[in-house]
Amino acid sequence: MKIINIKCPNCNSQLKVDKNAEKVKCEYCKTEFLIDDEIERIEIHSSFTDEAEVKKWEIKNEISKRKEKRRIRDSIEVWLLMFFMLLLGSGLLFNSQNGKETISMPESAKYYVGKDYERVVQELEDLGFENIDIKENPDIVIGFVSKENTVSSISIGGESNFKKDDWFYANDHVVITYHVFKK
Repeated sequence: MKIINIKCPNCNSQLKVDKNAEKVKCEYCKTEFLIDDEIERIEIHSSFTDEAEVKKWEIKNEISKRKEKRRIRDSIEVWLLMFFMLLLGSGLLFNSQNGKETISMPESAKYYVGKDYERVVQELEDLGFENIDIKENPDIVIGFVSKENTVSSISIGGESNFKKDDWFYANDHVVITYHVFKK
């Protein structure tokens, strides 16, 4: 009979066991376990945690950590996507289409009617419009209804009824017609 020293996998007590024994019971905590000579391992047969349960816990813990990392990564991706969509929607990220610069109108067409045409031309040039034509409208006889040199109509890219925040290309044709006295 050959005696080997092993530790109880449950309470860690030192035990002396016959190497040929198949089954051992700890005299301190009463845990029963088998000794398997062929693969030299101890299996616990009790209600206490064994290696398999520890391994399961480690795997679950690792999966939980991976899920948390994935959740954080997904959350960051969603926030970045929303940020870029906001930039794109506001025109700050890309302000051109097909290589053409675009301009968002700060006011509607109605806003410009009745304003001094030279100031309107300057404002549109400051916005970036490149193709502005001005035309006289000799419709003033006495000057009570309309003032001289004020805008009677405006069109951008053929659109004379544009609204605030409408988009146009910088090279769209702008036509500003203004009131003058009949000759």
